[in-house]
Amino acid sequence: MRALTVRQPWAEYLVNGLKLVEVRSRPTTHRGRLAIHSAKTFDDIDPIDGELDLPRGVIVGTVELYDCIPLTEGLFEAAMFEGDPADLWAWRVRDPQRVEPVEWRGQLSLWNIPDELIEAVG
Repeated sequence: MRALTVRQPWAEYLVNGLKLVEVRSRPTTHRGRLAIHSAKTFDDIDPIDGELDLPRGVIVGTVELYDCIPLTEGLFEAAMFEGDPADLWAWRVRDPQRVEPVEWRGQLSLWNIPDELIEAVG
């Protein structure tokens, strides 16, 4: 299974189904289940009450990555994005599933989950 490290609170929003598009600077050909790993760092936004307590440095759930297209303004709401969409990609996800947090060190870009974690992640 492949995994993607995402800063909080975005990782939480993805596995809760509140965020349906992950914005990335590169496209991907991957399709299928994707584990969401929460980075140890919090994104540079004003947190809502309780967001600073979100789990970090753990796999928090999975989503199905089903499409990757250039980011357009029509996808801003689903991506929870504000800014210039130039040269950005919309990784479209659905079917979020939360898992018991599994501590693991994340990586840049897509990475493979070690065999010993696959059963815990689903």
